Amino acid sequence: MKRNKGCGRIDSFIPEIRSSEKWEVIRELTSSLVAAGFVSDPETALSDLFDRERSMSTGITLGLAIPHARTGSVSTRRTALGLSRNGIDFDSIDGALSRVFFLTLTPSTGNWPDLDCLALLSGAYSDPKWRESLLSCSSMDEVIKVMERLN
Repeated sequence: MKRNKGCGRIDSFIPEIRSSEKWEVIRELTSSLVAAGFVSDPETALSDLFDRERSMSTGITLGLAIPHARTGSVSTRRTALGLSRNGIDFDSIDGALSRVFFLTLTPSTGNWPDLDCLALLSGAYSDPKWRESLLSCSSMDEVIKVMERLN
């Protein structure tokens, strides 16, 4: 798959988030990256994510949330995608329930295009067809096909 500065790569996918609360969603998505062997120190990664989320909610608009943090727990950008058909209160800007979650961990050192990636994801998400395609995914293969459209 072509990658846009690593923005389009999804390292783990949860087709239906089990959690119903913001902080548990972050834990569940982080756990999927830990289970895949991408996070060296889960406690530090969670602490960094929680600190970032407490500073300002990463619930955007239209049902999108992009919890993210720089952390020493990863050596390269890692992203988990999770979906919630019913939606979860993520303190979003527009007050809507969040249904799509891109949790991104970026190394704490180095020059990583965090803002470029966040802008790319939120821009793509504003396209109703792309958003509905993403929400209909039930497998990693389907996610890869939808994410390829970012390029």
